[in-house]
Amino acid sequence: LPAEWTVFAPFDGKAAPLSDQDLSSVPETLTVDGTTIKAEKITVTNGQYDFRKFFGKPPYIAEHAAYIFLRISVDAVQEVTLGFGADWYMKAWVNGKPVLDLLQKGNIKSPPSIYNYPVNVKLTKGENILTILLINGNNWGVLALGGEFLKALVRVLQFL
Repeated sequence: LPAEWTVFAPFDGKAAPLSDQDLSSVPETLTVDGTTIKAEKITVTNGQYDFRKFFGKPPYIAEHAAYIFLRISVDAVQEVTLGFGADWYMKAWVNGKPVLDLLQKGNIKSPPSIYNYPVNVKLTKGENILTILLINGNNWGVLALGGEFLKALVRVLQFL
């Protein structure tokens, strides 16, 4: 996955969700329930990022939220396995279509890891947009994302 993520934060985690059309491209600004937020680019190493910078200092207020956009370019149509983990609630879309929804129950698994929720998704040739809505729980908001290597790991685990 790309190391550069585009983030829009913070806003109220109880805000109305964005439309599928809003989730299929990376905007310069994002308006959520009347609040407009300018895009901020972050560089992520090892597929994990702690959103304290966006959500503030302790004590953390539950239900701060962020939308995170990633551009994923591929040379051909293909199915890949993406791994998701968060502290605490999240929903993910690829090209505006939902692929994972943990908004009701939260991540449950701890600590947040790319191995918490592997999901097979179909990517189209060219640029694809992965969008994640992250809503923190009682702690900070950590998001972990992983890519294609998970498919090989799942194959190995099936033989154990």
